[in-house]
Amino acid sequence: MTAVHDIDHRRPGLLGTLGGLLARALGHEDRNPRIGRPRVASSPVPSMHSVDMVEGLSFLMVGARRGPLAEPAGWLSALGAQVAWAPPSFSTMASLIADRTATAATRGVTHVVVDLDALGGIALAFDALRTLRLARPDLPVILVSQDFQSNDFGLDRLPLCDASLRAPVVFAALEFALSEVSEVNNPAWQDRVQALGPSDTLPWVPPAAAAAIAPAVDPAVADVVVPFRRPQPRLA
Repeated sequence: MTAVHDIDHRRPGLLGTLGGLLARALGHEDRNPRIGRPRVASSPVPSMHSVDMVEGLSFLMVGARRGPLAEPAGWLSALGAQVAWAPPSFSTMASLIADRTATAATRGVTHVVVDLDALGGIALAFDALRTLRLARPDLPVILVSQDFQSNDFGLDRLPLCDASLRAPVVFAALEFALSEVSEVNNPAWQDRVQALGPSDTLPWVPPAAAAAIAPAVDPAVADVVVPFRRPQPRLA
């Protein structure tokens, strides 16, 4: 009887041997120096056939580099898109609203991908997102959150974003979101904002008033990141 300690656990079985031969035949052999067993190299990032000229797009990832946006950022970068990072703060949101507050990271951005959880969730980020959407309807916004029950590519959330993705993000969902954003959702939002009357988009609220209206907003950018409010009718 063969003792347990005499078994060579490093020897591949029949399936392992066949896998190694197949990998060698396809030119994908990548030997593990520790055990000498061949393994198939990781496949490259697939193309986004439904997205036009992804290599000409510029994405701003608002979140932590090791958070849920890390893998989508890697995919986009591998496909040739420009990817920049900005901290998840209301100062970043303010920089996106007006050219006078633009930073080096936010100039020339074509898409914004926001880690909503890193901003504190929808309750805290609602006013900033609403303001950004009305001030920059031309700037597509994609929200990512673990709290979303599913991906959403419809028009119901246009006042806050062009698409919302449940974390962790899968490649197919990101590709479909980018396609819908460029072809359907963002053009629809731009048309909707253009049709708004002057009473629907008020001037910026002064910092003192903004503090009372939106206390969650960073005071340093309260004159920029504030909610849009419709004027309330006076009681007779």
